[in-house]
Amino acid sequence: MAQCQALRVDGRPCGMKALRGEPFCVRHSEKTSPRDIIEAMFDRRAFGKQFHDPATWSNWVVCLKTIYGLQLTSQELEIFRACTGRAHPRPGGYEEVFIIAGRQGGKSTTMGFVAAYEAALGGWEKKVGPGEQWNIFCLADTREQAGIVFGNIKRFLKPFQRLVRRETNDELDLVNGAHIAVKASDFRSVRGWRLALVVLDEVGFFPNDNVDELVSALTPSIIPGGRLIGISSPNRKAGSLWALYEKFWGRDDADTLVFKAPTKLLNPTFSDRKIARDMERDPERCRAEYEAEFRDDTGALFDGEKLKAAATGKERPAEKGVRYQAFIDASAGKNDSMTLAIAHAFEETVYLDLVRENAPPFDFVKVVEGYADLLREYSIHECWGDRYAFASLESQLRWHRIALNQSKANATEFYLKLKALLQAGAVVLLDDKKLTDQLKRLELQTLPSGAERIDHPKNANDDVASAAAGAIYHVCKGMASRQPTPGIVVQRHEHPDLQREKELAAKEGLENCEKEMMDYINETEGGLSIPVKPGR
Repeated sequence: MAQCQALRVDGRPCGMKALRGEPFCVRHSEKTSPRDIIEAMFDRRAFGKQFHDPATWSNWVVCLKTIYGLQLTSQELEIFRACTGRAHPRPGGYEEVFIIAGRQGGKSTTMGFVAAYEAALGGWEKKVGPGEQWNIFCLADTREQAGIVFGNIKRFLKPFQRLVRRETNDELDLVNGAHIAVKASDFRSVRGWRLALVVLDEVGFFPNDNVDELVSALTPSIIPGGRLIGISSPNRKAGSLWALYEKFWGRDDADTLVFKAPTKLLNPTFSDRKIARDMERDPERCRAEYEAEFRDDTGALFDGEKLKAAATGKERPAEKGVRYQAFIDASAGKNDSMTLAIAHAFEETVYLDLVRENAPPFDFVKVVEGYADLLREYSIHECWGDRYAFASLESQLRWHRIALNQSKANATEFYLKLKALLQAGAVVLLDDKKLTDQLKRLELQTLPSGAERIDHPKNANDDVASAAAGAIYHVCKGMASRQPTPGIVVQRHEHPDLQREKELAAKEGLENCEKEMMDYINETEGGLSIPVKPGR
């Protein structure tokens, strides 16, 4: 006897006899369960008790109908056009969505409902193998931030409590195979899962702006028909969220949907008085917080248009007779990237020729070896670095017959020089998205002492930008010390320490030279042990 395949609104199997030739019983054939997410939203036997005033959720209904490919009314279509810049929604909905909404607009509540709907009524147990686990992830900058959406999921699942098999502070297991979990936004920890839904909470504020890497890691794991939904209030006109907005907003042919709406449109109950009071205090911030407008960043260090005009160069191979300068921004390989940049000048213009980045974790010795090969390719026998890990980097480069000089200038001076070159149109940068994004995010900060410095904001970095600006700064420093000549053709010269080592090698033999070098490193580096390669 075939049984009805439908689930009741409380999540339990129906268990009644199915009609002949149909998968459902008489009751479910006549529709007693919600047919789609909007019916489930307001059905009091499902999630309706959580939405006390349905009229105040009408514009979120437009957003959800668009995502799930449901028919819009003529009035809803006008809201859709205002929030997406598109003429018509795509039939069948969207599998990748980014919702840019004002604060207190109901983003986290809505995503909690969507996740609970997919877990209880999404039917994913029929789309995966028998007994196979499928997953719903909530990702944010921190697990605590992701826990906001997770708390909403648990609240919305109360009518389906019989489905819950196991519950912890940050995980839920359901009897239908659903596994709901909170995770930090680390692209290395999200591979290999079977995902029905991923919610990225406050995606515009992820650390190190790693949205592209995260989406690339998540997309192959999403089950066909699953969705990735990012929610955030807007930040600056820089970074991944701004790039997604520029690329996909207003494009009818794009598979990725960007839906942007202010607080009052999504939550008409929010206080007008509070918005007016906050707007009077800080108009720029409040336009981002409540009107969902990206910040113009008039206080940012670099002008976005000038950066765009300068970032047109391609990586250039080494040329004979050209004097290059290189800068290495060192890292221990645990948290920050290690970067190398090479630049040169021709006439009155500075050209950035090459940028290399090694993201952590990495082997410091192997990275330095690779950089040394690049430096020799460009006939560079001495380069520049800052004081961080200077001794370790210097000793490693010395084995490759390359001298490292510690720059007397700091990052603030590097960036001020680059700013002056951009204003004068005297620099050509590489067409590198990470470089321009890092430069756009730099800001002038005032320290408690009253001193000012140029640095990246919290949860961001400037490793690529710092190396590029350092190389450009030292090209300019070299230009100031001599008369400019086309190509800046100079004779190669060697560091005095290298010349001394060569003389010693000629007198006492290569073996004695290497022994003396090892003794020198042990004395200066506190016993740092570096293997000697035969033939060096």
